[in-house]
Order: sequence, then structure tokens, then C-alpha cells
Amino acid sequence: MKPEADRPAARATLLGIDLSGSADDPLASRARALLASRLTSLLVALITVTIGGALIAEDWADLLAAALIATGIIRLVLLFLAKDRRSAAFAINNIGGALLVALGLYDIGSAGGLDVWAMLVIGVPPLTMGRHDGARRRTVYAICVAIVVAAEVLARFIPPHAALPAHVLAGWRLVNFAGAAIVLVALTMVYRKTLERAERQVAEQQQVSERLLTNILPAPIAERLKRDEYPIADAHKAVTVMFADGVNFSEFAANNKPETVVELLNIIVYAFDDMALRRGVEKIKTIGDAYMVAGGLTEERGGGAATIAELAFEMLDFVHDLGRRIGLGIDLRIGIHTGPLVAGVIGKHKFSYDVWGDTVNIAAHLESAGEPGRVHISEATARALGPGWRVEPRAPIVLKGAGTVSTCFLLGPAPAAAAAASIAAQ
Repeated sequence: MKPEADRPAARATLLGIDLSGSADDPLASRARALLASRLTSLLVALITVTIGGALIAEDWADLLAAALIATGIIRLVLLFLAKDRRSAAFAINNIGGALLVALGLYDIGSAGGLDVWAMLVIGVPPLTMGRHDGARRRTVYAICVAIVVAAEVLARFIPPHAALPAHVLAGWRLVNFAGAAIVLVALTMVYRKTLERAERQVAEQQQVSERLLTNILPAPIAERLKRDEYPIADAHKAVTVMFADGVNFSEFAANNKPETVVELLNIIVYAFDDMALRRGVEKIKTIGDAYMVAGGLTEERGGGAATIAELAFEMLDFVHDLGRRIGLGIDLRIGIHTGPLVAGVIGKHKFSYDVWGDTVNIAAHLESAGEPGRVHISEATARALGPGWRVEPRAPIVLKGAGTVSTCFLLGPAPAAAAAASIAAQ
């Protein structure tokens, strides 16, 4: 005997349809819809055969009776043999329905209310056909329309072939109108539910798209882009830009597997992203193992020089702690500068939000000229931070594109400021 785990799972089937699956499984939902369709076809086939038998028993409209019985039997056979051959089922069901309407109009005329089924034969198939159905189904539909229209026209000129009692015609008319009404109500309910489901899916997809957009762009910029405002370019007078570059990461990447390198970088970048999001500053991009953020780009989120400085020390602490835990000598060099720049969205297919100007270049050069484990800032950033931060002046250095400039290392908040921040945090 096979072990219990190796036995195939039992599948609940009905009319050849696999009904296994959870309620929220789209394939299970499709299976239930297919089951409803087949049960409806089965019911219609049985009713068709029953009506045909009643007509023969009463010796009324023998031609229509034979057609009803034949069509019902064909639909029953097709129900169990066609399985997933939807095109064949569509053709037989629709052409069969059109022929029944035509024979009914020929045999008993329009007094029995068959015109309502003629309208359904013409009106319903376009609702169930999609672009994927191709020319074959459109051809079948055109044939059905031609049959019904021809029968309607001829019924106006040719008298009924069979004479049914007035009370029978009245009862049949009532049944036909009631049946057509039930079909229309059912179709309305199905299409209403389909529309609601489609609207929910569109809303969910829109939410996903908006989340992706706000992950790439600042929220105010994303809103402007959704309003088709393009190009987007803004000049800012005072933005604090920070570059943080990894120390010893190149050596680590050269001596380890790619998966290990990417996993470590992901740990670091995920943590940096959370820090930036929590502090309300904008991550601009990552370049290799370098991380770039800017504060003060949007009034809604704030994030000035002090916020960037706090973020810098939090990033240093995280990397130092991570290095101790995994036994690696990794560190960061950080450069910060405050000044004017231009920000905007560039690109067509893979657009991105970026910043340009001397402020960006100076921040990058400050990082390159800095020291591992230290925050290297410009005089402009020191002035923006104010007296609440301790700095260590550095001898003037030459920065590419900026000449000889005075810089300093940021040591942290001044004791009074640190105490006040601690009290505020409590």
C-alpha cells in the first residue's frame, strides 16, 4: 500500500468539474461558475425534452416536438462529452437555440411568445463572447442572427403550420415570458457580481500601483505625476544631502558568494530605508554599496539638517553593531552638505526621482574625503545645525569642483541638546 502522504488527494468532482480548492482561489471560483453553467444546460435540456414529449403526446406541433427532443438529447450528450470544448458547446447550443426559435415560429407562429427567445438568442451571446473567442464564435453568432431574423420575417407572411388550442398558446406564452424573465434576472445578477468583482480587482491593483509609486517617488511628487504633470522639476534653496559609502565592502564582495553579498547589503539597505522613512527624509538612490538621502525636499515631510545628522549616527551605530554580530570589519564613510539644488523626475519607461547641483557633488566629495566611522560635514551644514551640535574642525581640504574649503567632523548633539532630546523622548 502507498503511504498516506503519497496518496493523491481526493478531488470533489461534479459533471466532470474539479471543485477542489479554497473559496478564495480564482480557479475554484471559475470551476463553480462552470458548474453553474453546466447545471443550467442540464436543466434546459431536460425541460426541452419534456416539452417535446408533451407536444407529441398531445399530437401538437410534431415538427417542433421532434426538434425539441433532438436538441435536448444533443445538449445532454454534449454536456458529458464536450468537457472543456467550449467552442463546440457554444456553436451547438446557440445554433440549436436559433433553429428551435425558427421551427417554433414556423410551426405555431408568434402567438406562443417565442419572440422573447428570439431576442435572447440575438442579445445574450455578445455578452458572453470576448476578444479571445476569435472569429469562429462571431461566425456562429452571425449564423444564429440570420436564422432568427429570417424566421421572424417569414412568420409574418406564412400562417402557422400547426394549430394549438388558445388556452395552450396562452399558457405557453406565459411560460415563455416567465422563462425569459428568469434568464434575464439571472444574467443581470451574474453580470452585476462580475462587475463588482472587476471593480474590486481594479481598486486593489490601483492600491498596489500607488504603493509602488510612493515607494519610488515622494508622495507629493507621485500625486503630481498621477495628475499627468510632466516634466517635474523643482528648485530648492536649502536641502541637506548625505552620502554614506561602505568601507571594506569591496573586499567582502570579492571573497564571498554573490548570494552572501546581496543578503548582507539587503540587511543594511532595508534597515536604512526604515530609518529614512521613520525620520521623514527621502532616499534618493543606492549606488553599489553607497546610500544617498536628502532632507528638506518636501514641506510635508520636513527633514532638515538635524534630521539627516541624527540619521547618520543611527546608520553608523547599526553598521557597527551588525559588524560585531557577524564578525566583519565593516564601516561607513559619511559626507553631508547643505545648499541649493534641483530635484525632478527623469526617464520614460523606468523613471526615477533624482537631485542635481553643486550641493550633491560637494556631499559626495565630503564622503570620499572623510574617514571610516565618522560624519564629515561642510561649514554650511554646521551652520544649519546650529549650536546644539558638537563639531571637530578640520584643516582646510581641497575638494574637486569646490576648491579649498573648511570642513569638520560631526561629533554628536551637544550635552544640553542631548539631555533635552532624552527628556522629550521619555
